[in-house]
Amino acid sequence: LLVEMIAVTGKRLSEIIKEIEAQYGAISMEDMIIISPMEEAEIRKVLLEEKRIPELPFKIDHVSYLDGSKVYFENGGWVIARFSGTEPLLRIFAEMPDTADAAKVVKLYEDFLGLK
Repeated sequence: LLVEMIAVTGKRLSEIIKEIEAQYGAISMEDMIIISPMEEAEIRKVLLEEKRIPELPFKIDHVSYLDGSKVYFENGGWVIARFSGTEPLLRIFAEMPDTADAAKVVKLYEDFLGLK
């Protein structure tokens, strides 16, 4: 679809991105990969069995446990902690309206789980 947008509009990708951000706002994503095979059982217990999450500074809309522990915020952002299906690692990443907020919620999850 992206290639089609470029072909149809004749615009550069950077121009299309600027237009999308002007209309819908910018988003920032923070992605941290934590290798944690030794702690996997305990982290699974905390996140998926006990369904505990860290104290977060944004209003929570809802939490999903379909693919890890994903917290949706009222501001449209989210943070997820999920295990890789192919490697012994936990991925924690967030998408927020502000880069600093994305990094903040990832760090809160890391601290909550005793990582790094």
